[in-house]
Amino acid sequence: MRMKRNWPILLIFAIFALGAVSVFAEAEVEIQTDGANLNLRYEPSTESEVIASIPNGTIVTATRQTDDGEWMEVAYDGTVGWIDADLANVLSGELDGIVAAVETESNDKAVITNLRITSEGDSETIKVAFIRSTLGSQEEADVLALQGAQLAIEQIMADDDVLADYDIELMVYEANTTEEAAEAYEDAVDDDATIILGPNDQRQREAIFRDYAVDTPLFYVDTETSSEANVYQLGVSDDEMMLGLADYLVNERYLNNIAIISIDTMRAEAGIAAFVDAAGEESISANLVHSVDTDEFLGDARDVADADAEALLLWTTDAQARLVLQALADEDWHGDVIFIGLDDDFLAATDASLSEGLLTPVIWNAVAYDVTSQQFVEDYWVRWMATPSAAAAGMYDAVQMVAQSINDGIRLSSIDYSGVLGAYSHLELGSLRLAQVVAGDLIEVAQYADGECVTCVANVLPDVRDVDAENRVTVAIGLIVPTDGSTAVYGQHAQQGAELAIREIQNNGGVYDEASDTLYTLRLQEYDMQTSADVSAAFATATDDGVAIILGPDYNADVIPNIRLSQQAELPQFVSATGLETGDLSENDYLYQLRANDLTLASASARYLLDEREMERFATVTIHTDYAEYVKDHLRTQINASEDGVLVAEYSHDVDERDMTRIARNISQDDVEAVFVWTTPEAALNLEAALEELDWDGTLIYGYLTSENQAQFADARIEIIAPITWSGVAGDWASQNFTQAYIERYAQAPIAQSAAYYDGMYMIAHALQTTAPDEINTWLQSGDGFRGVQGAYMTSDSTGELTQSVTLVSLDDGNLVELARYDGTTRIR
Repeated sequence: MRMKRNWPILLIFAIFALGAVSVFAEAEVEIQTDGANLNLRYEPSTESEVIASIPNGTIVTATRQTDDGEWMEVAYDGTVGWIDADLANVLSGELDGIVAAVETESNDKAVITNLRITSEGDSETIKVAFIRSTLGSQEEADVLALQGAQLAIEQIMADDDVLADYDIELMVYEANTTEEAAEAYEDAVDDDATIILGPNDQRQREAIFRDYAVDTPLFYVDTETSSEANVYQLGVSDDEMMLGLADYLVNERYLNNIAIISIDTMRAEAGIAAFVDAAGEESISANLVHSVDTDEFLGDARDVADADAEALLLWTTDAQARLVLQALADEDWHGDVIFIGLDDDFLAATDASLSEGLLTPVIWNAVAYDVTSQQFVEDYWVRWMATPSAAAAGMYDAVQMVAQSINDGIRLSSIDYSGVLGAYSHLELGSLRLAQVVAGDLIEVAQYADGECVTCVANVLPDVRDVDAENRVTVAIGLIVPTDGSTAVYGQHAQQGAELAIREIQNNGGVYDEASDTLYTLRLQEYDMQTSADVSAAFATATDDGVAIILGPDYNADVIPNIRLSQQAELPQFVSATGLETGDLSENDYLYQLRANDLTLASASARYLLDEREMERFATVTIHTDYAEYVKDHLRTQINASEDGVLVAEYSHDVDERDMTRIARNISQDDVEAVFVWTTPEAALNLEAALEELDWDGTLIYGYLTSENQAQFADARIEIIAPITWSGVAGDWASQNFTQAYIERYAQAPIAQSAAYYDGMYMIAHALQTTAPDEINTWLQSGDGFRGVQGAYMTSDSTGELTQSVTLVSLDDGNLVELARYDGTTRIR
């Protein structure tokens, strides 16, 4: 069924949901309005979305019209849609003798979605065609992509709630040349393919577009765009990549002196032009262009260094990139390098000292930090024992979108879908990711959705060392920390986290408020304490000293007796204690928790076990304290409210009780799958040991795990899971970047308090960019939000929590391994 692009096409689908459609031979029509543009819509209805605007006088090709003659389907600039027939004048072609609509043999949903589905007896078959290569690197890439499509098919067929009355057939066609690709496309169409996946080779696609009018939806994964109708790109274009990259460098990393080294290919030239346009000419300090055979870059490296460039955008061949990186190292230049096209092959062939820290924009890769991506990576690995590629994720998304289109009776081109690659609107992907090489591996740095960075941390401020402000003000920030006793270690880490942030901010010149033309210098004013009584005195002294905000103390026993002080002084206070009573905090508009509280930690744990591990039988073991009682009551409510969870038993014990034998025996006899433990480390250890003696094979969730006591559980044979607010084992870029900086500065790993007060200090700095020191509390109450190392921060009137970020970790030989990350009860990783 080979059809040249310009041959008349007879479309056989009818859209019964919106009125009967008639079919006619192609006609040339001229748009005739009062001079205004004419709306091109997805469906023949004034309620349908406008997808393009056709200028008056434009000549377009009409292919269908509704039986009532009110709407025509036309092709304009590669887009097919519907126009008001009264505003179109037929120039050539016959519209007389309209042929009745030809109905497909498939069911109504297939007709509505405009997808071809084969009917054989009582069954409906969705035919997924895949065009693949069997040679070289493209073969390896296509194997992964094919496995992505097959995984989606298997999951859909196993789900009784999706396409229960359908079969899905996967048809694979081999093509190693452009001619074979065209033949494979023709074969797929002749075999009644519902959709066609691939080819992912651009030249092969162009051969198909040259020889055929594409009626069957064709999906591919690439950054090269196509204007062909019914052809859908599962990936962002080069222009969109450059737009996101420019935004990240200029608006998120505040890099305003960027050099460029590129080659003179059409693609590179177009991409660089888009980047320069988005970043602004004033941000470009050097723009050096070479041919693809250039092999000398020492002069370029000197130009980059002489220009004091903060970053270098590199768009060259892999071999040239290595030469550039070596030349930059020889010049002792240490700015950020963004290499377009960086992949695992480049990393494998490049010295680690040259590739470390490189940034690159990507469609997607397996280190993506969102929960959808991580679930796909896990499922893919279980099925294929391999790491998926962006093409695998894209093909997986394509099959899932088609299934949703048919299942919900939605026209494929109108579908909104959230997939592995990101969010799609009408089959256009609005997501972009940036990755960076850290310790030899790529780690996701940022994810963009519809042009906005949704994961960027705010722990970066613009360099204002050259600002000549009219006003210069020093802002004192009080820090109340213990210096002796068992809690001194937490005070030390809190202090170091705050100090590291101030050091970074001051190295950039401070904080500048453009509206008031004020440059702020931050100063940490420390107040020592030994007991909770010392807190009140320290607070009073800090108030007299005119501090803008107080950080600490950190420990519950020191905060609770002094919980009203901030409210009385009308002075904002940050603490990182997790066991504060929510009733007290909800009545204090000046006290904020920098970490999720115990109730949030317990909630995230319960959701993980209920939703992800599908456990049903639970027990709680708590110490007789207010904090633990709050947790027990909260868990009881949450588990009992779930559909499948049952709280089998609740056990409590006195603070000095150590023998957990009886409780362990009852847990084992009650067939408990998981036990939530909010008690002392000694009691928790004894409980774990007693359960081991009984050969209990459940899971123990310990709510009071700290960096000090985790080593005590190193020999545990029972699975130990702990909900914590943050840990250096977190695999996201912000956490790893912070951890590296902290270790370099203090020669020890940070703990949760370190990250909390580091974020807190940057939060204060961001407030000062737009508000005066005495208005920081108003800024905090505004709810504008902030994103730091721990995660998202947002003021909560009910709990006092600024963040509800929870990381669930397991203990493996005493080491922490991240399992999942939650924002409250919503899994985000």
